[in-house]
Amino acid sequence: MTDAAQTIRETLKSVALTCTMPRMIVLKHLVDQSAVHASAQEIHKQLLLAEKSFNLNTIYRVLGDFEKAGLMKSTVIDGRKAIYELNTDKVHYHMLDIETGDVLEFESEKLQKISARIAEEHGFSLIDQQIVLHVRRAESH
Repeated sequence: MTDAAQTIRETLKSVALTCTMPRMIVLKHLVDQSAVHASAQEIHKQLLLAEKSFNLNTIYRVLGDFEKAGLMKSTVIDGRKAIYELNTDKVHYHMLDIETGDVLEFESEKLQKISARIAEEHGFSLIDQQIVLHVRRAESH
């Protein structure tokens, strides 16, 4: 067994998930593509291109298992499309380029502080946040 396979097995076991072949393949793919924000359909297509054939429902089920176990997060970016990414516990935000569909990730300590302050002003403690800015490239002058 390779080191990568062993690490994936250990990761799945650490969150009490059985090491099934679909879970191992999807997790390896997500780790290999960690900078990419992809929908379940895009992950399915990428796996098909890599000759790893799984039913789309299997992909959704595996992603749901990973999300429940805290391995990943999903973010709804345009009201209907969810993107998935590994859960790094790093606070970050997303921008959706409305012309290209590209999803860009950014960090903002200022935005994090504002979000926490707003929650506190309403009598809450901020637990998590998902902010997606819908953007268009500025015209060059």
